[in-house]
Amino acid sequence: MVKQLSKFICCTGLSIIITLHLFSQQNAALWKSLFNKPFDAENTLTQILWEAIQSKPKEEILQIISLLEADKNISKSKANEGKLSLLKLRFCKQNNGQYKGMSWKIFGEDALRMATINEDVYLLQSSCCILGDIYLNDGKSDTALFYLVRAALLAEQLGYKKEAVLTLKISASNALYQTQDYAQCISFCKTDINIEKTFPSYAVISAYNNTGLSYLRLKKPDSAIYFFTKAANYSNKVKWGVWEGIATGNIGDAYHAKGKTDAAMSLWKKDYDSCVKYKEWPNAGLTLAFMSEYQFNKGHRHGVFDKLRWAKNVNFDDKINLVRIYKIQAECYRKINRHDSADAYFEKYYALSDSLQRVIYRSNYNALQLKLENEKNIQGFKLLKKQRQTEIIRRNLLLIALLSFLLIGILLFNRQRLNIKLARQQQSIAEAEKDSAKEQLNIFTQTLLEKNEQIENLHASLKLQHAVTNDELIHQTLLTDYDWNRFKDLFEKIHSGFFSQLKNMAPGITQSEMRMAALIKLNLDNKQMASMQGISISSLRGNKTRLRQKLNISVETDLENLLKQL
Repeated sequence: MVKQLSKFICCTGLSIIITLHLFSQQNAALWKSLFNKPFDAENTLTQILWEAIQSKPKEEILQIISLLEADKNISKSKANEGKLSLLKLRFCKQNNGQYKGMSWKIFGEDALRMATINEDVYLLQSSCCILGDIYLNDGKSDTALFYLVRAALLAEQLGYKKEAVLTLKISASNALYQTQDYAQCISFCKTDINIEKTFPSYAVISAYNNTGLSYLRLKKPDSAIYFFTKAANYSNKVKWGVWEGIATGNIGDAYHAKGKTDAAMSLWKKDYDSCVKYKEWPNAGLTLAFMSEYQFNKGHRHGVFDKLRWAKNVNFDDKINLVRIYKIQAECYRKINRHDSADAYFEKYYALSDSLQRVIYRSNYNALQLKLENEKNIQGFKLLKKQRQTEIIRRNLLLIALLSFLLIGILLFNRQRLNIKLARQQQSIAEAEKDSAKEQLNIFTQTLLEKNEQIENLHASLKLQHAVTNDELIHQTLLTDYDWNRFKDLFEKIHSGFFSQLKNMAPGITQSEMRMAALIKLNLDNKQMASMQGISISSLRGNKTRLRQKLNISVETDLENLLKQL
């Protein structure tokens, strides 16, 4: 029983291990699939994968990233190297800016560098988007502005869906307003999309309110009232009371800008009550300061400075609200001729106002400097890439040249070897033809000699039989034109140039004299030569004498040896 139980436990454990292994493999395939997800005109790179794993425990997320890094099909690609840095940057954003003890700035710079080197605009847009969020959360609105605006513009350039582009633009609109780029802020928030049906409430209210605030700063209060009213109505619709009050108070600010402060009072009162209810103290303090200034101007001055003091205290950390409260206090003191207090608050107002303006200028300068530095890095990366490409081209050209020279050398060597082989073959053929011609000439000569012998035998037989000798037969020329031409061809193959030398030595030499010379060259005796030419011995001697004369040689010169040397 114990053995059976032990066997059951082992089998069960093994099954669990196999199941977990298969499950792990399936998950690995899923992570790789999500990592390689193609662009869908809505999500940034690695966003779909991150949304699938971000809620998992930290250690499990690290394992997933390590698994992707270990996959050769992923890690060997330069494009994926940038995506892996982007994935680590997302991890840093969620985990205190660290990945395995390394700062998020390392992975941000790596992602931007790889995007620039590989000219990967998708990776560049995604990197800017995440870096913008990180800098915004870190309170560095100027740097955040640069990355968020660039991310939005790149998304538009890449053909992202309108909703995705607008989401990025609304995120950037807060920074645009803070840096006083009001026209761009309005441009980023305005759209033909029905944002109330498409976007979350905070994005809708932010778009309406930022547009209204920008129009108010551009001294277009009517346009501002239109968008503030849309923000208030939408806030009421979604039951977001605090924002309904803030938007209503902003409408009051717009009326005040138009010189209709009486109409603004009821709107400010609603804003103040809402802010107190939801404990939005800085906005409540600013609105109370506006209301106090109105009451002061109407002659109701009791308790005004106490209210302004409270408004100042709750806005101690909000410099933008505080500078407006300082101005109200200074104006109130001036109207009651308390010039020392008025001057003190005017001094604070101008000092803080200048400080805020310097911050804005510095932010704009930092953003511009960052842009220039980024462009410098881009140009540097492009130059480096171009140098690498030039080096690769130079190396390839050198390799092609070396291969070309090697190929030409091989071709020349083969051609030389082929020429030598062909020359040897031609020499072998010539020698073979020469040997064959020599053999055929011997056979031909022997045949003629045998024919002459047969004729002589026939002539002798006729004499014995007392037959009448046929003079025509006796003087027949055995070397006919056909025989001579055949003989001549064979002879020239063996003794090339013989007849041409004879003609040079004796320009007027006849065909019969050339035959005579050829037969002498073959070392035939007088009888054989006379027989082959069909002449008598005496005629042969006469022919030899004429040949000597033609060749212009003396009697002492051996004719046979001279002809054999030719």
